[in-house]
Amino acid sequence: MVCATGALALAETFYVSPSGNDKAAGSEREPFATLGRAEEALKPGDTV
Repeated sequence: MVCATGALALAETFYVSPSGNDKAAGSEREPFATLGRAEEALKPGDTV
């Protein structure tokens, strides 16, 4: 149970916007430009 909780705590949320940049961090303030770039960054438990 501790491992599962730890894994969820490490999950990230990535953002995509038409005005984003695929070299950005994928954060809400610095979104990716494409879903393809977001897909490359995803790990299990992450959200786009």
